[in-house]
Amino acid sequence: MGALIALAPASWFGGLSIIIRATTGFALLAMLLTATRGHVWLRMTRAGTATWAEWLPPVWFASLYGPLIGRDDLGADGMGQRGLWALGIASLVALGGYVIGYRRGMEGRLVRSSLRRRWPRWLLLQGSTPLERAAFRFSLLTLWRSERHILLVVAMLGAGLVFGVMQGAPERIPFFAGYSLIVALRMAFSVPASPAANWPFRLLAVAEGGEPARVARRLLWLHFSVLVLAPTLLTSSWAVTVTVLLTDAVLIEALLLDFRQIPFTVRSAGFRSSRMVHALLAVVGLGLMPWAGGRMAKWIAVEPLRVVLLAAIALLLLYYRRHAVEALTQGQPPLVFEDGEEEVIRLRL
Repeated sequence: MGALIALAPASWFGGLSIIIRATTGFALLAMLLTATRGHVWLRMTRAGTATWAEWLPPVWFASLYGPLIGRDDLGADGMGQRGLWALGIASLVALGGYVIGYRRGMEGRLVRSSLRRRWPRWLLLQGSTPLERAAFRFSLLTLWRSERHILLVVAMLGAGLVFGVMQGAPERIPFFAGYSLIVALRMAFSVPASPAANWPFRLLAVAEGGEPARVARRLLWLHFSVLVLAPTLLTSSWAVTVTVLLTDAVLIEALLLDFRQIPFTVRSAGFRSSRMVHALLAVVGLGLMPWAGGRMAKWIAVEPLRVVLLAAIALLLLYYRRHAVEALTQGQPPLVFEDGEEEVIRLRL
């Protein structure tokens, strides 16, 4: 970050800052979740069976830490020197960058700047009504310009990818990635960008109708298609691709059953009060869905005609979604702008 503050153009700083922090967070999360394999990497480095392990920072710093506590068995020969070099270079770059970039930061040029993206016009005009088009444009730009929203999505997507790699089964990685991305986006929809973000849509909703679930559905499918489905199509078998498509299509509709809000606009006190429940459900689903998806992919790969049965089940679930939505939203307003929980106001008289 120090080098970024000192060298990055002001117009690029906002976007590059988010990318670097997301990448760094992903790397730290990966090291945390794979910490139990450190002794395996050290053993492979000492034996010379994997040269790639010599370039892992945990191996360097373990080799540097071992002699400091009097344990020569902890580490590998020559790796401690790489740890010293890495520590010294990182310290110099950080210190020099912050010293050079101090003036830019104090002048506020970096704070005011942000990365402006040129989105295709056809993409920003998605929607069948003016309300849906305005909501989609607002939601898309909010997601990619808001640090807390994009970092939330990247953190959960990174966790899913790390879990998938740790399983040692490449065919299950798309299931981990798809589930993590969809759940992360759905959770981000319930974090408002601003307390007053929904007022323009309240005025527009008076004259123009629209279904907010369509906006959320387009956002989910857009990011799922680009970040998960396209890479899966290029790197995995047809059975895995089809299974990922069908299972995540059902997951998207399940998460939008009672969705009656414009993304990033509702003050979600209810979400904050039950975020532990949401986290537990996400963890449980992260363990079950890739396991079930991997088994289904292997099952249809043996006999390709079985995909017809899997598609029929998915279509049947999607068909009955309409009845489930009617049951859940009966007697409820079609569009929600405030959380349903009552707020207690204390007057200090």
